[in-house]
Amino acid sequence: MEILYGDLYLIGLPQEDPLPWLAMLRRALALNVPLSQLAQQAQPPPLLLLARYQRRDFKRLLAAHPELRGYLTFKTRARYLFGFRSGQESRPPAPDPLPDLSVVPQLAALIAGKDSPTAQALAHCARDPEGYFALHRARYRERNRPNPGPAEEICLLALADQLIEAGLACDLDWKAEKEDFLYFVQKLAAGQGAGLPLRPDWLDETLDRADWIELLNARWADSGFYLAELAMNNDSFTLLCLSQDLLARLRSLAPRLFY
Repeated sequence: MEILYGDLYLIGLPQEDPLPWLAMLRRALALNVPLSQLAQQAQPPPLLLLARYQRRDFKRLLAAHPELRGYLTFKTRARYLFGFRSGQESRPPAPDPLPDLSVVPQLAALIAGKDSPTAQALAHCARDPEGYFALHRARYRERNRPNPGPAEEICLLALADQLIEAGLACDLDWKAEKEDFLYFVQKLAAGQGAGLPLRPDWLDETLDRADWIELLNARWADSGFYLAELAMNNDSFTLLCLSQDLLARLRSLAPRLFY
């Protein structure tokens, strides 16, 4: 079977407020680039979106998202015959290094302050995760964690809970309505005292919550603030509104912990 490979280009943008459209495009292609950066790169077109892309995937993309027609083009570069699967065995992945629990109270100190109750609580949790779990068992049950589990998970959930209690974060279900999302994000933005704009009509209800976060960050790109998500394997998401400088310091300690 012949397979056509090539490059996928963005060749145009909707004239009216292209950010929601770009958010949809980013999700459809699973692009690993912030929406604000994508918006900057797309001005002016053309923009190479994906290399070594298959023509059949391009056809499927347009069939699933007809609103993309006229804005994308595919340029064939090579043709290949579908080959046989290689019999070479791959090496098993190396085990992940043991987590450094001391990082968690450092994160809490940067966000809430070195001498804050939040930082003190996380220092206790990092020293004795199971003891902290026993002391706050009711909170963990509310998060469907009846048993302690890994120490890093105990500490991460403690960080989320303590930041929420301090008013520095909010916890939302992935199915949260637009009104709930706006209410809690407005509280976080107001806490920064930077006059961050937030308009309900910016959030298209056909997009998901992750797209809303990206849209707001694109709107706030010049403000010096960022809406970050605390990465947890959970049915909800924990949001923080942080300065970009602080977020960079947090990511230097825990690069995969903040989206």
